[in-house]
Amino acid sequence: MIDDEFLEELRREFLAEGASLLDLWEESFLKLETGHNRSEEISTIFRVAHSFKGGSSAVGYQDLAAFAHSVEDLLSIIKLSPDILNAELVSLLLKCGDAFKQKISFLNGQDSKDWEITVLAFDINDRLLMLGDDKETIPLFSESPKEEEICPGSTSEDDEWQKVLKETNERLGIQLTEEHLSLSEDEIVQEISKQKQTLQAPVELVKSAIPTPIQTKQSVSVKVDASKIDKIMNLVGELVINKSQLANRVEQHKDDLLLEATFSLLEKTIRELQDETLGMRMISMKNLFMKCQRAVRDVSLKLDKKIEFIQNGEEVEIDRSMVELITDPLLHILRNSADHGIAKEGVITLKAEHIGSKIVLTIQDNGRGIDIDRVFRKARENQLVPQNSNISDYTTNEIFQFIMMPGFSTAEKVTDVSGRGVGLDVVKTTIEQLNGKIEIDSTINKGTKFKLILPLTTSIQEGLHVKSHNGSYVFPTEKVLEILAGDKLNLLKDPNSLVMFKYRNLIIPYASLDYALGVAADITAKKMVLILEVDGKYFGIGVDEFVSQVHVVLKPINNIVKTSTGISASCILSHGGVGFVIDTDEVCKLVIKFNQYQNRKQIA
Repeated sequence: MIDDEFLEELRREFLAEGASLLDLWEESFLKLETGHNRSEEISTIFRVAHSFKGGSSAVGYQDLAAFAHSVEDLLSIIKLSPDILNAELVSLLLKCGDAFKQKISFLNGQDSKDWEITVLAFDINDRLLMLGDDKETIPLFSESPKEEEICPGSTSEDDEWQKVLKETNERLGIQLTEEHLSLSEDEIVQEISKQKQTLQAPVELVKSAIPTPIQTKQSVSVKVDASKIDKIMNLVGELVINKSQLANRVEQHKDDLLLEATFSLLEKTIRELQDETLGMRMISMKNLFMKCQRAVRDVSLKLDKKIEFIQNGEEVEIDRSMVELITDPLLHILRNSADHGIAKEGVITLKAEHIGSKIVLTIQDNGRGIDIDRVFRKARENQLVPQNSNISDYTTNEIFQFIMMPGFSTAEKVTDVSGRGVGLDVVKTTIEQLNGKIEIDSTINKGTKFKLILPLTTSIQEGLHVKSHNGSYVFPTEKVLEILAGDKLNLLKDPNSLVMFKYRNLIIPYASLDYALGVAADITAKKMVLILEVDGKYFGIGVDEFVSQVHVVLKPINNIVKTSTGISASCILSHGGVGFVIDTDEVCKLVIKFNQYQNRKQIA
């Protein structure tokens, strides 16, 4: 009898490995439709289902094992007759993968709703009957699915089983023999437990202990709980803060060469530790790209369109904490391209690039394109631009930014895929919350391109520490174009009563930071002016003092404060005080808003 602690450990390992198996499952199905190595991909899919069935049964998840058993029956027919596999059958099996994922999520405590697969179960049984399955189908909610003997040659050649058995014994430090393979899976688990307890070795995943062809060679990689990596990252962040505080002390003792040398070495070590820890948080975009391919495939089938999906850069790495946040925006843009962009057939390309300290995601289609004149007319109807303005007053990107305003839609036809005037505003908000931006370009009958520009990580920010109205603030470095002296600033008003000043060959809006944040009653000239660029427009923000360039660890703040005042996060500065990280896009919007709707004193 397996003790409870041992069983729980096996279950945790099964759930962790199950998620990886399901990624392989979906990847193989999507590769099937390219027409390459179909037999190999079908074999991989079959082995995944077989491993899922065996593993879930061995750890007591009998309903999951029963469902996997029926899916395996269907796959066994496809394996014998690959030509019967069509888009409809692939869709059914992809839904089975979704059901597996939902069950795994529920068992992991990540989903409060258990699965409901009654309809899917009937679909599978119908398909089995239609294809002439001569096996006895099993109840999908049975507590005891029919057992199969595991024996050499059942799913692979004898020599492959012997090789896998040898690798399994070496990896686990046990001595399973071919005689053991004639036992039931529960009996094999008990034998592994007995041998493990004798050897006092760590327990491995039970399905890894039951030899199947899905096993891979031993890797030097180790699995680390994501929460531990996050904790290490937080500790490194605290170390960065402590280093900044120590830097002030070292500055006061410049004559102590030993202290200065020791601090320099410490600074180098912390920087390397920070880079290595950040690297631990980085993961490739492969799984995200796979979700995107699946989404385009599903939409193309639903809308009866022939869409080729091309992807580049799936090996590019991004901060793990950002992947979940950008998934929905990316999928929404892709669905829009498939629905509104492509007419009947076309190409959608998804590309990821690592440029400097940024990740750039480009979604491009060769479809209808967006009518820029129509967008501008709609913006004027919605009073997003002055009635007397002309399209030539705005850049192409500025005009296309209107399609991401709440409720803005030029779609004549509303579908259940897109076109309801919701979604793109959420996309824009999400990307801006990640300190990123979106650029849009489109040409009628040639296509549309969305470019998402994101930081590598949202944990650490390089910025400019400034002071204004007795407060400390940090502006993201990439948002500041230039710092000017403010003593010779000649402020004036334009016809719309905006306070402006001349910057190079342009007249641009101006406000002091404390006025834009609502902590001062009027606009006043300041000692220094930061020149910011937002959506192709320039703004001048006055501050009292520039302190230094800094690297700060971002700390979350109350969402109400964040969205209402132009502040995106908080941080601890080198002197130990609290600083606020500026949301430059929001501050520039506040400059326009306060200039238009509040009374201001005349500035000479």
